[in-house]
Amino acid sequence: SASAIFSQKLLSDIRESFWDYWHYCHPLIIQGLVTFFYTFWDVWLLTHFAGAVQQAFFQVGQRFVGICLIGATAVMRVFWKEMSSLYSQGDDERLKEVFFKTLYVVTFTGAVASGFLVFWSKEIIFLALGENYAAGWLVLAVMFFYPLHQGIGQLMGAAYYATSRTVLSARLSI
Repeated sequence: SASAIFSQKLLSDIRESFWDYWHYCHPLIIQGLVTFFYTFWDVWLLTHFAGAVQQAFFQVGQRFVGICLIGATAVMRVFWKEMSSLYSQGDDERLKEVFFKTLYVVTFTGAVASGFLVFWSKEIIFLALGENYAAGWLVLAVMFFYPLHQGIGQLMGAAYYATSRTVLSARLSI
């Protein structure tokens, strides 16, 4: 009967969708676990071997560096959607063009923000946190170069996800 054929087709479509989803996501599960343990051990090792003061300097640096990543993070959603659309259409030339234009923008934005702020590290720490944290200016100065790496990493991750290359993304990330 027609309803039995429809039910079989629906069940087949659901199975196919599940396996497609599983193949896309299973590398991300492993990556998520590794990232969790890395983050935990990163904080623990820094606190255990360097002490709470160095941990505080690192955390403060991370918060300020987040400001430099605002532009890159805002671009990622649009970039991911555009890359996914172009990939599904098979438009490789436009895909490369969008990727490299976005790479230049993200790198340039991160470099300008970092390059400007690195020279104001002492003043930023002193004005925002006071004299107690003034010794952490060097940590902040070094961490201001992190957005260059992080912006490119976010861009590459979005490109891999948009083109269904999650296994490669997970391997490189780990």
